[in-house]
Amino acid sequence: MIKIALITEGVTDQFIIKPIIENYFKNIDFGFRPIQPPVDETDKQTDFGSWTNVITELKKNNLPDLFDYNDFVVIQIDSDISQEKGFDVPHLSEGKQISNKQLCENVINKLQSFIPVEILEEYSNKILFAIGVQTMECWLVRIVDSNYKNTQSNNCLERLNRNLSKQNMNIVNPKTKNNYQSRTTYKKLAKEFKNKSTITRYSKSNVGFECFVKQIENINIST
Repeated sequence: MIKIALITEGVTDQFIIKPIIENYFKNIDFGFRPIQPPVDETDKQTDFGSWTNVITELKKNNLPDLFDYNDFVVIQIDSDISQEKGFDVPHLSEGKQISNKQLCENVINKLQSFIPVEILEEYSNKILFAIGVQTMECWLVRIVDSNYKNTQSNNCLERLNRNLSKQNMNIVNPKTKNNYQSRTTYKKLAKEFKNKSTITRYSKSNVGFECFVKQIENINIST
């Protein structure tokens, strides 16, 4: 079994990441360990989740300890918060909006900067970055909206909910993502990531998603 630790903003982000990995490699058994935020046996988040907690976790300097029990670590964060004080990755350069691709790269570089250099060098092939550009909901919109394109990365939650409502599915309240209804919706949507082919197709709808798929393509699952 390949064991993967998850450091994410919230539990719903984990619901998106896990089936992507599991179904990209159909014949491999995976075990997932939620580090941040912690999750109980019912898949309910048991402590606060936020981007600041992701950074705090990285700064603890305990990534080597995680690799004593896990083969890989996935670090997730949404780029919509990147301009916040303490992360400080701007969306503009010389007054112009930077590309989604550049923003994704800048966010990954910033996350790497929180990890001690010696640790990053030793475990670089075991650390995967899942970046929501602008949010992880942008990874899901194409499932319910075939017109969605990877350049349309703003207001993804609103667009997702609008299309969920049209299909008589439960919408997601951003303030109560951890409740049963929201968790169920995320899990149902993520079931559409059925295999390598569908995952690759959906990944084209978001730069961060596509970047993550390229990373998992290159992992050594025999480790």
